[in-house]
Amino acid sequence: MARMESPGTEVEAPEPSVRRRGRAGRRRLVAAGVGGLALALGGAAWVSFARGSEWKERAADRGARISALEGELRTAEADLQTLEGRVDELAEEVASAQDQRSVAELTADQAQELAALAGAIAEDLASCVEGTTELVGIVRDLEAYDPAAASGYAERVDETCGRALTGNDLLQDALG
Repeated sequence: MARMESPGTEVEAPEPSVRRRGRAGRRRLVAAGVGGLALALGGAAWVSFARGSEWKERAADRGARISALEGELRTAEADLQTLEGRVDELAEEVASAQDQRSVAELTADQAQELAALAGAIAEDLASCVEGTTELVGIVRDLEAYDPAAASGYAERVDETCGRALTGNDLLQDALG
């Protein structure tokens, strides 16, 4: 815009229009808003980055702790399996000991029964030997004895000797 001067008067420069001033103000306002927004976004990004880093560190710490706990769990499970194996071994040992005790009790009972049987057999054998000895004496002097009584006595001695022999066979089978 060219200035025109008239003689003797001073010319004043025209003032920028309100429109121009409004544009410059808006530009500054927009620039300030954009700058503020950029700062806000930068701050938010920094806060997010800082928090993300903290969470990443926490996650790494928790991951390490989980790994350590998993290791402890594996160790505990191995110990538990070892203990379960030992419990099984002990249960087998107890069962075996109970079986042996039962056998020992049975053997003691059997020994008692065998001793009673052997005692009875020994009595029968002793009676058999005594009776046989008497029968030999009776046969030598048969005329001195009643033949029916001698014959009855011989039958009783024969029964006693038969019981002794049968009992002896049973005892030998039980022992053998």
